[in-house]
Amino acid sequence: MRILYVLLMFFCLVSCGDDTKEPKNDLYCEACGVIAPQNNLKWLVEKISDDKATDKPQIASIWVFKHDGNEFFLFQSWSSSTIPPHEIYDCSGNAMAVTEKIRSEYYNERDKWVCIYTAF
Repeated sequence: MRILYVLLMFFCLVSCGDDTKEPKNDLYCEACGVIAPQNNLKWLVEKISDDKATDKPQIASIWVFKHDGNEFFLFQSWSSSTIPPHEIYDCSGNAMAVTEKIRSEYYNERDKWVCIYTAF
């Protein structure tokens, strides 16, 4: 019985580690100085509302990520949900160019993304 207990504890400890590099979901994360930016940044709220009001919404998900010490919002559309970013915005809502450096870091730092919005 003691061996069973030791094995059970071993498997619990081994399985508790999170070695995956998967993004996280946090609808109440803090980004750009506000909690839940999808509800509290005016430009972002308007962009989501405008998209939902169309016949064919394009925004599948919105992610927060850091690049060179700054926070950005990555919008993935339904057509680009499995390929590099569709649109990136800074905290003020200015569209940013998707450079090769950002594209590379986009994949290498997936574990640091935080999903703040999904359309489904």
